[in-house]
Amino acid sequence: MWVLSGYLAVMGIGLGMRMQILILITQNSLPIWEVGTATVSNNYFRQIGASLGSAVVGSLFVARLTGQLGDRIPAGGGVAAGSSNSFTPAVVRALPEAVRTVVVGAYSMR
Repeated sequence: MWVLSGYLAVMGIGLGMRMQILILITQNSLPIWEVGTATVSNNYFRQIGASLGSAVVGSLFVARLTGQLGDRIPAGGGVAAGSSNSFTPAVVRALPEAVRTVVVGAYSMR
């Protein structure tokens, strides 16, 4: 966990420094009357990229999770009363051990 946290910290610091430099490069390479448009465009496309990236990664995660749960848990395989669309920690703890292992493994992508 500490190694992963260290890698994420290095990535975050590097990415944070890089973003500011890109804005300065954009502002310094254009005439003064286009600096505002360039800055706004830079921020806009960065936000759009982050939104699309999050949507793609989330969709891939959900598709893989649904596939793994569908393959590994038989129909009605011990899901507690209520909706199986929401695996809260309390619902997962209430599942039989064999089903709980499958659910936790699918969430951790094992």
